Amino acid sequence: MATVSAASYDGTQQAPEAIVAGFGRHLAAEALGATELPLPTILGDTQVRVFDSLGTRRFAPLFYVSPGQINFQIPAGTALGEAQVVVNRNGIVAAGRVVITSVAPGLFTANSTGSGVPAALAFRLKGSGAQSYEAREAQSKSLENFKGGAPVVIYTSTAVLVALVIILIILI
Repeated sequence: MATVSAASYDGTQQAPEAIVAGFGRHLAAEALGATELPLPTILGDTQVRVFDSLGTRRFAPLFYVSPGQINFQIPAGTALGEAQVVVNRNGIVAAGRVVITSVAPGLFTANSTGSGVPAALAFRLKGSGAQSYEAREAQSKSLENFKGGAPVVIYTSTAVLVALVIILIILI
């Protein structure tokens, strides 16, 4: 099984608690997604275990399983070095290796390639207490073609005042 970053599809290195995608065959009987938090370690009849470089076995939290793909989280505490990922579905179905490093940055993007406009929302909390979420991308008619993201404007007179007050408090 090949394990890559779920954000960039880069398979060179992953980090503890990274969201990854595993690709293979017959990984699950059907497509299922997690519906609760904390994430389950079994969906349907599919379970993923990560054996780290120190020999510690941990069950991986699962986001999604399907016959050809599993999205899961590298378990917290996974030791650095080479790790083995094992998918169990009524016995061992697939296995693969992944290198665990202390950091492995990845950015989820609107076009699902790991580059380009971030797939993100900006949360804005105004001085009045009003809250809003703002999409950071502008989608064209084609689902595959995203236009440049909108910048997050924070330098209104109120925001500057709040930022200055925070900086002054930190300096004192």
